Amino acid sequence: KIEKEKAKKIPEKPIKKVEKIKTNPGNSISTVLELHDGLSKISSEQTNIFPEIKNLIRVTYDTEKMVEMIVGRVWEKADSKQKNEILSEFEEYIAKNYIRRFKNIDKLKFTNLESRKFNNAYNMVKTELILNNNEKVGINYLLIFNNNKWKVFDILLSGSVSEIATKKSEFSSFIRNGDMSPLIAALKKKNAELLN
Repeated sequence: KIEKEKAKKIPEKPIKKVEKIKTNPGNSISTVLELHDGLSKISSEQTNIFPEIKNLIRVTYDTEKMVEMIVGRVWEKADSKQKNEILSEFEEYIAKNYIRRFKNIDKLKFTNLESRKFNNAYNMVKTELILNNNEKVGINYLLIFNNNKWKVFDILLSGSVSEIATKKSEFSSFIRNGDMSPLIAALKKKNAELLN
């Protein structure tokens, strides 16, 4: 009887492990580490890093969720061409902003990574960015589990200033009558100027 009971329990163990891996909050840290590792390659000497950083954003960010939260109902009305266009421009915008901000930091250093559940569906990864003058900036990443990977969809600087809320305020004037075209045009213009 004991051997039969053991035999019945054997298949259950791997299933539990798979479920644990899928929902384990610690996995969100690996996404943030991947992001930090890529960002640490940015320097004033590195001239053609943009394609690498844009790809980094593509694999570590859920830009679709970000844009959807920023533009609201307009997202549902947009056609697939507009959606693809704004996602590409927004990824470029994020990547170029990282390059602009970090290229003059000698040694990019992040410390004290910790992860916790946030609002059931999300994980929050807390860290600190240490700047050249040893000034510390608190950064909280909000991540969602999407396509078998935890992805960043919002960033809270100093623990409270939401990137989504900031962009919602910035971009609202470019969304007119349920049309994203003015916003796409504004992002294209901004992207052309960012690293010049």
